[in-house]
Amino acid sequence: MGKTLIRCNCIEQHICQENNAIYMNNTMILTSEAKDYLRNKGIAIVYGEKPAAPAVAPAQPAEAATPAPALEQGDLERIMATVITILRDEYQITDTNTLSDLSLKILTKLNSN
Repeated sequence: MGKTLIRCNCIEQHICQENNAIYMNNTMILTSEAKDYLRNKGIAIVYGEKPAAPAVAPAQPAEAATPAPALEQGDLERIMATVITILRDEYQITDTNTLSDLSLKILTKLNSN
């Protein structure tokens, strides 16, 4: 498995917005410009895997179906970051163009359902 060079032009997709951090695994390399960018934005660089989300109990069926709330921009950014992380970490897709294309297709499909 090759290394992924993280540059300023693609760094946003790697930042965990909820923790204001970027989690670096052993396949990622930050350019010095990317490090400067993170430092200037006050974003922490964490060497290691992102902590797992807490387990969520299965949803109970509702008596009456209620419409899902509309997603806000922050929600979409978190979903996109999660999709990219899954594609990169679990499927070893590291090409930024491929990650963007697949993420967009997944979000489009989710939005149509």
